[in-house]
Amino acid sequence: MLIFFMAIEDEYTRNTLEVIYYQYRKLLFFTAYDILKDYHCFLTTCKH
Repeated sequence: MLIFFMAIEDEYTRNTLEVIYYQYRKLLFFTAYDILKDYHCFLTTCKH
């Protein structure tokens, strides 16, 4: 996810998106796991 933030040149936008990401990251991970239904596949996907 860090690479995504580095691609944003505007520092204000980057900081805003970073705050949103950290606020909702657990929900993102739980949703991804719920869709994949496989812990191993979930870990592999979340690393990329």
